[in-house]
Amino acid sequence: MNKQRVWAFFAVLVLIISMVACGNKSASGGGKDEKVTLRLSFWFGAADLPAWQKGVDDYMAANPNVNIILESTPWAEYWTKLRSQMSANTQADIIGMVSMQSDYFIRNNALLDLGPYIRKENFDLSDVWPGMMKAYTVGDSIYCLPYDLSVNLLLCNLDMFEEAGVEFKPLGYTMDEFLQISKKLTTANHYASDFYPDGGYNLYDAITSAGVDPTDATGNIALNKPDVVEVIQWIADLNLKHGTQIRYDRVGRDGRANFLSRKVAMIPVQGEWTMKIRAEMPDTKLDVMYFPFVGRNGRKVTEGGSFAASSKTKYPEVAWDFIKNYTSAERLGEIIGATHRGIPGRISAAPLMLTSKYAVPHSQLFFDAMQGSTWINYPYRAECEIELVNFIDRVFIGELTAQQGMDAFMEAVADIQKQ
Repeated sequence: MNKQRVWAFFAVLVLIISMVACGNKSASGGGKDEKVTLRLSFWFGAADLPAWQKGVDDYMAANPNVNIILESTPWAEYWTKLRSQMSANTQADIIGMVSMQSDYFIRNNALLDLGPYIRKENFDLSDVWPGMMKAYTVGDSIYCLPYDLSVNLLLCNLDMFEEAGVEFKPLGYTMDEFLQISKKLTTANHYASDFYPDGGYNLYDAITSAGVDPTDATGNIALNKPDVVEVIQWIADLNLKHGTQIRYDRVGRDGRANFLSRKVAMIPVQGEWTMKIRAEMPDTKLDVMYFPFVGRNGRKVTEGGSFAASSKTKYPEVAWDFIKNYTSAERLGEIIGATHRGIPGRISAAPLMLTSKYAVPHSQLFFDAMQGSTWINYPYRAECEIELVNFIDRVFIGELTAQQGMDAFMEAVADIQKQ
């Protein structure tokens, strides 16, 4: 009788342990037979959605228990929607992210730390561009894996250059040379450029390309320094003083539309937009060149897109497994490299960008620009840049001088960072 009680006790104990183990396995999403549904939020465009969808379909085919639902939101509304979802704890399991926004979501504990999974599997990060990982790493914590990187170059309509008798220099011009060719490229029918770096990444890139550091000794943003103001005012004066730059406040801020309609000969562009414009202008001679700051020992700013897992996902292991597969070299070679959508997040996939049918003669410059590139971050960057857009716009249309605009911006920064 006592033996029966002992065996009964052990049987119940084993059952309890099994139930607990199963419960833990389900919570982490580790069970291969468990039916798992993950939501994936991104700003999918109609043109590249099939390529992204193929990656999802391939993963679900290899993992029949996993169902992934794509949720697409236009870029302009994406970040506002994501913040609202975060506040309500309704964000997707897998989240499209970009380096210029990542600090906000990391700071607010919205993203899952992938570091433990990376270390557990000895996941090899050597094929991931190291500079880009700085945006997604805090101490030992890693929050995203990149799918692409971007650097800005100037896209040029070489037909318009030839018509104006301007020599094209892919390595760029000095500021004085750029002003001279801009005058030649400006006629009664079109302007030389739509070279308006809006607030944030594009503005920082223009400043650092001119050999100037937009931060102070503590690493905080400092756009009212004399050398920074000089660069911003020079760009504004292409329109305000010299009349070689289109008035975006009169014709609209869509530089791509201005370029497609031959209203301008040059616009800042990343790999993705080079691809899209080349597809729409197949009979036009196009190429890219560096920004017009030759001789100033500048550096480019690198930014990029990535995928993260929500800190609230019920299936962190499955989310991690999907992200590492979705951002693999093979996958990114197809989606990013072959389409010239950007620089693939995996180094080994990058050369496919140069053999893409959308590549221009000097697409190699996208890679060359990354040598010694930098990344800008400072406290409450995302919040500060909302203010920056307003002030920089007022500078470019002449309502404020660069000094006035950037002084006002730095006052706004101080108020934001006090909170």
